[in-house]
Amino acid sequence: MNFTGYKRIIFTVSCVFVYAGAVNYGVFDFIPAIPFLIVVLYAACKWGKNYFFSTVALLLLVIPLYLLKKNHGKLFHPKLGAKYTFSIDVCLFSLQIQLKLM
Repeated sequence: MNFTGYKRIIFTVSCVFVYAGAVNYGVFDFIPAIPFLIVVLYAACKWGKNYFFSTVALLLLVIPLYLLKKNHGKLFHPKLGAKYTFSIDVCLFSLQIQLKLM
């Protein structure tokens, strides 16, 4: 059986999740993307030169994005350093009762 189509799908989905892990702001940061990174690295080693070059290109894209996110780069935080003052007055509800005595 020829599994070339399945390999491409698995590799593409894994690359998308590795990229998503690099820009993730969740609690676990990059940790959910580690299994997909393992699949991508396995594909780079075992599936041929095309997958290897794609993996190198992916890592060249993902590593700078991850470092920008960790170092609070302007790409992820464009207004970092600007001074803003916020004044918030919150009124949850306003209840006015008027009683008329006869």
